[in-house]
Amino acid sequence: MIIETILLTIAILSTTVGFFYLIINFRKISAQKVEETEEDELPHDISRAFGFVLLAFLFLTLLSIFIALR
Repeated sequence: MIIETILLTIAILSTTVGFFYLIINFRKISAQKVEETEEDELPHDISRAFGFVLLAFLFLTLLSIFIALR
């Protein structure tokens, strides 16, 4: 029970932080209308945001495995 609670808490926090980074940085990019950046080049904070969201999916997958094995 404790492991599931910890995994769920980490997943919720990672998702929240990831979407926070995404929203803040996409608003910053659209406000600046950066023309000089290449299309395939993402700023570091947006890459970090995708990392947090992927981390949340990892912990949710681990949580579902723990629940399925019980």
